[in-house]
Amino acid sequence: STGGAINIVSDYGGGRPHGEFLGEGGGLGFARGRARFSGGALNDRLNYSAGLAHLNVSNGIDGQDTYRNSTGHGAVQYALSPSATLSGRIMASDGFLQLNDRGFIPAEANLPTNGLPRLVPLPADQQRLVDAGLPFQLGDATFIPDPNDPDSCRSSSFFAGAVNYTQQLGPQGSFRIGYQGLDTARGFRDGPGGIRFEPE
Repeated sequence: STGGAINIVSDYGGGRPHGEFLGEGGGLGFARGRARFSGGALNDRLNYSAGLAHLNVSNGIDGQDTYRNSTGHGAVQYALSPSATLSGRIMASDGFLQLNDRGFIPAEANLPTNGLPRLVPLPADQQRLVDAGLPFQLGDATFIPDPNDPDSCRSSSFFAGAVNYTQQLGPQGSFRIGYQGLDTARGFRDGPGGIRFEPE
């Protein structure tokens, strides 16, 4: 964040077991689902919560802009005594996104000899011909926006986990011992498909 901080505090649950489920769907192959539950056990000495969510766009604008993201989180807290607790939490995500190519100015574009050019995108019907690798008419366009690239994609994932022991010392204070681990990964892949420089 800018000029501040964002603090995310996990819900350790408690009380009677309860939860919720959400399901949605729409155009472009859109689907989203979410499930969460939490509660307590052992006379609320053990509190827990967990959730899963999945977002999937199977088609996208040009039929090859697939996007999906799955996330999960969980937290558990156990009261070892009235003044000591042991807690743990995990958060994880796995995502995939098909990418388009960068827009470009073709060599035959109608650019002025001096000054800045007027930005005129290629009409949508001609853009579809570009995406199909067919001849097209540039007309008055000065650039071709984001042509489709059917085999370019980005994947990413992360996993974060933490364990904490907290001891209350009374009115004078408390102390906490904890460990947190984080693992992240991101990959970009691009094959020979597409209309521009696409080496094997």
